[in-house]
Amino acid sequence: NATATTEFYTPSLRDALPISKTGLLAINLTAVRNGDVKDLLFVPLSIVYGKLFETGAYLSEAEGAAKKKENARSVLKTARLLGKHFGKVYMNFGKMFLLSDYLSELGIQLDQLNDKEFKGFANKAGYRIVREIQKSTLVTPIALVSLLFLANVRRGMTLGGLRMRLDYALRFFQ
Repeated sequence: NATATTEFYTPSLRDALPISKTGLLAINLTAVRNGDVKDLLFVPLSIVYGKLFETGAYLSEAEGAAKKKENARSVLKTARLLGKHFGKVYMNFGKMFLLSDYLSELGIQLDQLNDKEFKGFANKAGYRIVREIQKSTLVTPIALVSLLFLANVRRGMTLGGLRMRLDYALRFFQ
């Protein structure tokens, strides 16, 4: 009855659709399917920084530029950035759930699924995990204002326009 912990992260929302990368999740689901592991506990965690970094990259990507592939230089640059102050770090947990409970809710037995059905279930489980992360993610003031400026089709906006958009966004997020 040994217990082991495996920790992995969904890609950032800036990457391609995060759920398209279910490899690590599928590996863990396969272990349950094969009887090597009894159950899995999913602990959705959102980590939000109070200040943004890589703002230049965000802006370029918002304007349609492709996300640059990471290389040794970019990793070193990021490591230097992490030593700087980025404000508060907010860690929020989504609703934890056991795989066995989720399977019961859906009326599914993993060992009864063919490969296509199993892949579909891995995607569905991935969406559930990501949704729990999204529900627990804090929307910081800087992120909200940045979103409004990046979503604006024209350059800049008036203070009145910003206030109007903020009012709408705040009603949306409540």
